[in-house]
Amino acid sequence: MNWLSNRILKGCIYSILVFIFTNLPVLADPWISYPGTRARSMGGAFTAVADDSSAIWYNPAGLTGKKGIDVIVEYSQAVDIENSEFTNGENKFFVAADFRGKKIGLGIAYFSPYTISWNYPESTNSIYGTLKEDINVLSFGLAFPSFNERLKIGGTVELVTIDYGDSSLYRDSYGYTYQESNSDSSTSGFSGSIGVLLDAIKIDSSAFTMKIGGVYRFKTSVGDTKTDDEIEDNILFGRPPSYELGLSMAKGITRFKSTITASVQYGNTDWSEANSNDYSYRVMENRYDKVSFGLEWTKMLEGGIKYLSLRAGYYSSKPDEDYYYPEVTGITGGVGLKLGKYFAIEATYENRNMEMESYFYNYNQRVGLYSVALTWSK
Repeated sequence: MNWLSNRILKGCIYSILVFIFTNLPVLADPWISYPGTRARSMGGAFTAVADDSSAIWYNPAGLTGKKGIDVIVEYSQAVDIENSEFTNGENKFFVAADFRGKKIGLGIAYFSPYTISWNYPESTNSIYGTLKEDINVLSFGLAFPSFNERLKIGGTVELVTIDYGDSSLYRDSYGYTYQESNSDSSTSGFSGSIGVLLDAIKIDSSAFTMKIGGVYRFKTSVGDTKTDDEIEDNILFGRPPSYELGLSMAKGITRFKSTITASVQYGNTDWSEANSNDYSYRVMENRYDKVSFGLEWTKMLEGGIKYLSLRAGYYSSKPDEDYYYPEVTGITGGVGLKLGKYFAIEATYENRNMEMESYFYNYNQRVGLYSVALTWSK
């Protein structure tokens, strides 16, 4: 019976590996800034790692595990920008906490994943001008273990607020503006996610573990409110539906008091579902396939600094149809220090490039994103 169970487990692992690596030619979509300084420094390949408070974003199943409390306060900023939708100095905050018990884990987080600026016209409905949105997400997470804690299952419920007060939109009739919106407006809706995390292989004698993780994020449900000037908010972008599948492997090296973690991740974001269900209002009919890789080396130390972590990552994201939408690639790197018993400080830098070629024009955008985080764990 054990022989059969091992054969089934190996077959599942092999199938997932084949699925991931056969999709490699195609993590980041153009406008999103991801939370979690540690996760970002690993190229965002964190779905199968998910062992700190940022798990509420990457994979809520990771909110349960080793008993304790984990809190993250993070600041990120866009710098070194060339021809990008990001504005220089644009900053974001990420605040998260999780409370891990042996039988259940709870989490709460706030994050603004992106500010998007979209220039019209959109010929199907004669809207012109500039749409600018700030997306803010308040998340509540719950997770629990099963099968002798080898399988973890989690989910989130999220309140998503879309602020588009800085937009300037109008309708046009035969060259004349007859309806304009430039007001302090916002709307909100709900979203959520569900995730799983499996300890596929765990060998204590050789300090080796392999985990498989998956998460699905639901699209935002935006209400039927209007702007002050009756321009429908179903032209707005909510958070699009997406999914990720990941694999991570960690190996402890006792002789050097260190651990090496490697991770790979594949996912898809369906931006065509970020708008209204009414096809005529959709301004981005596209899906992004994405892959990311991450490495982390952690060295245990003595004295005031308990450990040093060095991290690096790479990601690539490609649209299904590249006629109007950019390909995105990026390189990330970061460092982490555990200061004393409870506190740690993390820092990362991301260099993101967006390139597009079409019959009419070519462009190359670049943005540098850095983030720092202070964590407290007990």
